[in-house]
Amino acid sequence: MKLALRELLGRPMRSLGTLLGVAAAVVLVLSTGAMLDSMKSTFSSMFDKAQSYDVRVDFGAPVPASAAKEKLAKVEGVRAAEAFLAVPAKIESGDRKAEVLVQALPAGATLVRSVDADGSEVTVAEKGVAITRATAKKLGVEKGDVVKVRLLGAAAAVDGVELRVVGFADAAMGSVATVWRADVDGAFGTKDLATSVVGDVSGDPAALREKLSAAFPEAVRVEMTAATREQFRDLMGLGWVMLGAMLLFGGILASAILFNTATLGVLDRMRELSTLRALGLSMREIVGIVTVQHALLSLAGIVVGIPLAALASQAMLDAFSSELFGLPFVFAAKTVGATAVGIFVLALIAEWPALRMVAKTNLAEAVRAREG
Repeated sequence: MKLALRELLGRPMRSLGTLLGVAAAVVLVLSTGAMLDSMKSTFSSMFDKAQSYDVRVDFGAPVPASAAKEKLAKVEGVRAAEAFLAVPAKIESGDRKAEVLVQALPAGATLVRSVDADGSEVTVAEKGVAITRATAKKLGVEKGDVVKVRLLGAAAAVDGVELRVVGFADAAMGSVATVWRADVDGAFGTKDLATSVVGDVSGDPAALREKLSAAFPEAVRVEMTAATREQFRDLMGLGWVMLGAMLLFGGILASAILFNTATLGVLDRMRELSTLRALGLSMREIVGIVTVQHALLSLAGIVVGIPLAALASQAMLDAFSSELFGLPFVFAAKTVGATAVGIFVLALIAEWPALRMVAKTNLAEAVRAREG
């Protein structure tokens, strides 16, 4: 331990270079792994929590909510039905404005919910509104700030309603704002009106398309969510391949960095290690010295690399995010742990080729080379 610490502290620049090499390997692997976790979390939140319905019927103009819900519930195979209002609106904060789709959900809604991209549900209470982070950034508001919501196309006499930002919900596609149904009904007179009705069905949802079309002739769209999920999976197929390739090549580059760093570190000490052998240290003791040294540097590099990987991941997510689509920052503990353990093991394995060269070195030649 003393010899290992002496070497680390005696050559600080080389120790720093090795530490940064390990940190770079952590950044390469962990930032890509975190990106994969973020995408998985987004799609899970979007289709399993924010939009857990199987079918959706949209209307060109608002219809009686109770009648639409009752009509859908009577369709064979539909187990549960919910109707809600979704209308275009403008959110204002001072002189800043943003156009959004306001969805007013009924009390106790389960098929459509306000959910953040990390899967946590955002509860919207009276006089509250949940918006996306992109909308909040555009308006320059934070949680707790008051904004004004106006319906697009509403009469000039309608002044809008002031609501307080209660949270951020990024699981829905596009700029969506979720409000308490009573706030919208009271301000804009939309009581018992709905623009969409959704349902949870048993069996094959695709088989219901004709029944739904017949039950709702006034509908402008009948969406089968299962088909939508498949379309998203197809669209994201290339993205998964690219991220998988990035992770693969990141792992290869990380292995190369660790191997080169360990090899150069050992070979640079070839004369010193050979001298120690000549003085009576066994090869096992030399391996122990080098291993302790690399273990300490690897642990330090991992500690430095994890926050750097977090910054790199955030930068990658910001590059992928837009007003219509945002990825959450997900730093899963299992991904961090697997990366840390993998990098640590690789760093220790990478020293063995160079140590084998030390073991095979002719001591007499090493001593003569040192004296020359």
